[in-house]
Amino acid sequence: MVVNPNDGPVVNSSTGEADYFREIPKLNSYKNIRTIGYVPTNYAKRPVNDVYSDINIWASWAENTTADISMQGIFFDECPNTYTAEIGQFMQQIDTYAKNSTGFGNFNYVLNMPGGV
Repeated sequence: MVVNPNDGPVVNSSTGEADYFREIPKLNSYKNIRTIGYVPTNYAKRPVNDVYSDINIWASWAENTTADISMQGIFFDECPNTYTAEIGQFMQQIDTYAKNSTGFGNFNYVLNMPGGV
């Protein structure tokens, strides 16, 4: 299940969208549900450090000691449907970064949604 409270993560899980933080623990309690954090890529035009920042925020949700709001991976949206060396490098960088991030438990899923451009 892709979680998208604000076209990306809420910066501070303790002061963010209350509905998400009330319901995510319920979703995480099901064995057949994996919660995945939404990250836009702007068709590989978004600054890579901004993408990294979103990944880090999603990963940090695992540190919440009040409730299990942890994510099990990242969903990259607005991925280009054409290939250039520059696009390939961008997508490889963010994919590797997400897969090497801690905070996603035993899963570290990375999903890509190609769009236009």
